[in-house]
Amino acid sequence: MNNTKALTYLSYLKIKGVVRNLFRKPIRAIFSILGIVLIFVLMINISLRDAIEIDSGISQYGFMAIVSAMPILMLFLLIFNKKTALLYLNDANFLFVGPFSDKQIKLYIIWQSIQQMIALGFMFVLYLAIFFNYLIIDASILYLGIVITSLSIYAIIMYTDYYYVSNASREYPSKVKYWLPFLILAMIIFVAIASNLNQSDMSIIKIIERLLEHPMFSYIPFLGWAYALQNGNYWLGVLCPLVLGLVYTYLFFQHKGDYYEKAIDDALYVTSQRQKINKAGGNQEALDSMMEVKKVTKTKNFKFLGGGWALLSRQILHLIKTRKLLDLQQLFMLGIYTAIAMFSGEAELYQLMLMISVLFITNTDVLESELSRHYIYLVPDHNFKKLLASLSIMIIRVLTYSLIAFLFLVFFFKLPLMSSVLFSLNLVAVSLMYQASLVLVLRILGLQKNKILQMFIQLIVFLIVLVPSGLIVFLLLFIVELNLDQVSIVTMILNIISTFLLLYASKGVVDGVGIVD
Repeated sequence: MNNTKALTYLSYLKIKGVVRNLFRKPIRAIFSILGIVLIFVLMINISLRDAIEIDSGISQYGFMAIVSAMPILMLFLLIFNKKTALLYLNDANFLFVGPFSDKQIKLYIIWQSIQQMIALGFMFVLYLAIFFNYLIIDASILYLGIVITSLSIYAIIMYTDYYYVSNASREYPSKVKYWLPFLILAMIIFVAIASNLNQSDMSIIKIIERLLEHPMFSYIPFLGWAYALQNGNYWLGVLCPLVLGLVYTYLFFQHKGDYYEKAIDDALYVTSQRQKINKAGGNQEALDSMMEVKKVTKTKNFKFLGGGWALLSRQILHLIKTRKLLDLQQLFMLGIYTAIAMFSGEAELYQLMLMISVLFITNTDVLESELSRHYIYLVPDHNFKKLLASLSIMIIRVLTYSLIAFLFLVFFFKLPLMSSVLFSLNLVAVSLMYQASLVLVLRILGLQKNKILQMFIQLIVFLIVLVPSGLIVFLLLFIVELNLDQVSIVTMILNIISTFLLLYASKGVVDGVGIVD
């Protein structure tokens, strides 16, 4: 087998491995098939339905704005990250130690980039389409989103790969690689100032409208290109990311220099970090411990509470030391949803998205981290008290998340104070109830179980818990005919009661029986 065939076969085996992993176990295969069916149903639904009419002029660009934000975020993460790698360790060892020429190695890397372009572009846009279906005004938006995202991702991968090999070959790294992110920021600032200069109405909606209407906006990399593509300017929307990607592909392929040693060193580091992340199993507290951030290591006059509440003290001390009130997932979801709502100017949309976000930002990471520390089982106190103390960080984060939502509803969307308070309290109640259902599933399944099965059972338990509240809401609205504010108060009380009942039923999770081997 010659070298080219060996690399082709390696690429084939990697694709085959991904497919086999999706169908490795029966339960995984079932969910993989369901996911594929869901994708086809989504695409058929969007293709066959009538165009959606959107009242706000700027809302029609909401989906493409979200789609184009992903490549920009990816660019900033890759460029400003101190530790990136050209390849993972397995590929690096195979390519750099094997009998392959520099051209063959680069062709393999380019082919891997094309695969990432297709996979990331397709899956990311479809993922967004599931949750932001109402922003896709017609089927063409979905397909244009896939095109611009895929081309942008490829351009960014080749851009970062070229500057990686270029700087790896230098004694002192060049700062030239920062030109594109700084150009994006400079153009956004310039167009924003130019389009809103000497304007009287400086509301967020009007600022964005004038920004979009400015002729220079379409030339902003990625963000403006997506806008141009949606407006039918295919030359600008397709040609710009395509040319950028091809130019950096050529520069990458023609680059002369020794980058092998640094590529192997970085591959070793990044692969080891990836293995630690996989070992953490998505546990946020475990991931936080890996972050190279400055933490507070000393605190003055901090006193621990007695009994089971000592766990609460430990949780608060953890917050003080990490200085991290919200985790990254909560910040990301809150930022994305707030930006979309500000873009559309619709408070109802913001409230709906925040309620949906509960399913994605709520987890049992903190509790699982506590359960892995065996001293929790030795604390001589009631299990229910220990469970509440162990969930204290989660409760604080839910309250903070809801408080931020409340402030946006009052000061940006100008909602009545009482309506904002009721929504925020209901958001807290729903979040806590979902958290309690996750704890109950943890009590039933224990740790180290199939994550897909766990997610499935979590969803079923939560839906079952929602049934009583749903029936009562129906009765209050259509039989008793209460107004929405009164119904909100009743459902909030019901959800809080359900939360305490679920947590009390789950209190055995902190005694260790059937939870930790």
